[in-house]
Amino acid sequence: GVPAGCDSNPPQKWSGQFLYPKGKTEGMDAAKLREDGCSFDAWNPEEQVGQCFGLGSKREEASGSAEDCMAACCAVQDSGCGVWQWSKDIGCFYGRSGFSCKGDGDPIHFEPFVGKRKRLEGRSYTDKDGKPWSMTMPE
Repeated sequence: GVPAGCDSNPPQKWSGQFLYPKGKTEGMDAAKLREDGCSFDAWNPEEQVGQCFGLGSKREEASGSAEDCMAACCAVQDSGCGVWQWSKDIGCFYGRSGFSCKGDGDPIHFEPFVGKRKRLEGRSYTDKDGKPWSMTMPE
């Protein structure tokens, strides 16, 4: 997954879906809920358009399409996969559950972050490629 909560990719919309319905499922048949969530009749890749965290590493073998990603998630036995997400540019991610999901489609969640690092005197900085980085402080 994304190391230390940082991602060099700009925010973007994802295709994704939870395999179990949100809300109370107590007393419901878990196997039937999962079967329904893995059915193409219930296919809704727009259910989870905002990125979820905690889904683990990229699943190279399932990164060809949203359909491949869902099928790979659904092939995991014993409820080992409860949510999947796919992006054409980034690939497939899935796991038992995700957290901090941005699912409401609010456009602000997809705006690129523009910011600067706070410069501390006497400290040297490098960019993401390990090259020296400096910033001129405004007067």
